[in-house]
Amino acid sequence: MVRKFLKTFVVSLLVFSMVLLMVVVGYGVFGSNENSENGGFSFRNIGGSVLDFIAPANNGERDNFLIAGLDDGTRTDLIMIGSFDHATKSLDIISLPRDIRVIMPQDRFDILRSEGRVMNADRSMKLNEVHHHAGNNRGMDFLRLQIEEMLDIELDFYVKVDIDAFIYIVDAIGGVYFDVPQRMYYHDPTQNLLINLHPGYQLLDGAAAEGLVRFRTYQQADLRRVEIQQEFIKALISQVLSRENVLNNATTIATAAFRYVETDLSLTRALSYVRFLNGFSVDNINTYTIPTTPRPRVAGGRSYLDLNEVPAKELIDFIFRDGIFSETTLSHNKRIQVLNGGNESGLAARGRNILEENGYSVTAIGDFSGVRANNTRIFVNSLGLGEDISELFENSRIVFDPTMDQRFDIVVVIGTDGI
Repeated sequence: MVRKFLKTFVVSLLVFSMVLLMVVVGYGVFGSNENSENGGFSFRNIGGSVLDFIAPANNGERDNFLIAGLDDGTRTDLIMIGSFDHATKSLDIISLPRDIRVIMPQDRFDILRSEGRVMNADRSMKLNEVHHHAGNNRGMDFLRLQIEEMLDIELDFYVKVDIDAFIYIVDAIGGVYFDVPQRMYYHDPTQNLLINLHPGYQLLDGAAAEGLVRFRTYQQADLRRVEIQQEFIKALISQVLSRENVLNNATTIATAAFRYVETDLSLTRALSYVRFLNGFSVDNINTYTIPTTPRPRVAGGRSYLDLNEVPAKELIDFIFRDGIFSETTLSHNKRIQVLNGGNESGLAARGRNILEENGYSVTAIGDFSGVRANNTRIFVNSLGLGEDISELFENSRIVFDPTMDQRFDIVVVIGTDGI
């Protein structure tokens, strides 16, 4: 009985650490480059009952949540929303740029003004300032409400983390093995930052991993940087989720949760995720960035981003409302690219031949430099697109991404399972 309890505890800790891991890696990927002066947060088990274990939210279909990473004490320089699909065991993460312009509702604005908070009279602010103005005690509540109203969604729980957790978790598991793609050197004494990595497969400690995800000098600019960051996410998650790492580092993972994380996710609710462990794979993690457009900047004014409302709504509907489209669009007149994301040469050319034999026109082929997956993925920029192409590739899946390369309507990435 004791052994069974210990096994359940370790597995439950693993599931919770997976949520924690998405936060700490996400901060390294999307967050600010400043160092934190915080003393860290504490894990708060708020409420919770047996009902949480028996009946997760949303009728057992999806759990939606908010992830925030704090940098200077109150500003949320990382903001992401996530959705875990119980049926498919897939985890979708959407990054919300911190410069999105929002208008705080009058009632919440009046509360903060009455307490002496200094804010714009028109109630406008950047998304990352909502928590800052509301303060640590109720900042996450205000931020969650702001995002729910902005995107017309409901979020079941939040997770707030200190940026130091990123370095801590990498060191806690003994480092992460990763293939550094190029020479990386950058020195900024003002940030006490030194990045000095040589190319090749190697073990990265926390400081080296931080340098990897913060390095910016690539020929493909930020596109390549995001790809490297996503590859590191999967390497880190894959190594943390190994049984040996969980057993050997249960104490340090728990310490990271207690030291750096604040959440209103109850312990019983966290335990309910145990049943999803079998069959979960890093291939089931999808990352996106909400579509935005730069807001015209007036002289002396601040720089803001506005939601690109049509594609943003499509992305939110697709993920958070199980976007089901009744009409499909044929792909014969669309711009198609085929990329080799497998382990053998010639896959892109073979994929092109299959498409052309079935009447499709392929604009370009090449090698995929992003995160690889076993199955073939069909990236599309519009809902309802790609269904006909999916029938040509066994075990393929469609990934809706309104922020994909604008030169193409469809990008077919052949997986490591081949054709």
